[in-house]
Amino acid sequence: MAINLKQNADMSGGLAGTDGDDGAFVVVTLPWSAITNTSGAFLTVSGPVMQRRMIVKAIQYVNDTAATNAVTATIKKAPSATALGSGTTLHASTANLQATAATPVTMTLSTTASDLDIAAGSRIGFVISATPGAAGVGSFTVTLAPA
Repeated sequence: MAINLKQNADMSGGLAGTDGDDGAFVVVTLPWSAITNTSGAFLTVSGPVMQRRMIVKAIQYVNDTAATNAVTATIKKAPSATALGSGTTLHASTANLQATAATPVTMTLSTTASDLDIAAGSRIGFVISATPGAAGVGSFTVTLAPA
């Protein structure tokens, strides 16, 4: 990912992506809940469609309340016309939805650069391995940078 230095209108320095934009990070929050993500199709949550090419810089998750069942989640990207569950995993291990509540966990990103490169028109989201149980709520935070 290339980033260029630029001079802002107020004469300060800044960063610009390769297409001349501001080069700012984009943070996407994907909440999960045992009430909403109950079973079947509800175990897959499709997030936003990227309007431009982005690079994944970090993924974190936090359980506000731990799930009562032993379940995990996987953050994925998928191009248009591809089911999210068939998409590419963005990290090395799964998110433990039974992990300690109120403790942010930083996930290890995939070491394959192409896995972290999200094309315009693709989307990100998550897949939960099974029913979270009666309790459990939290969120995933994906930090992206314009490519």
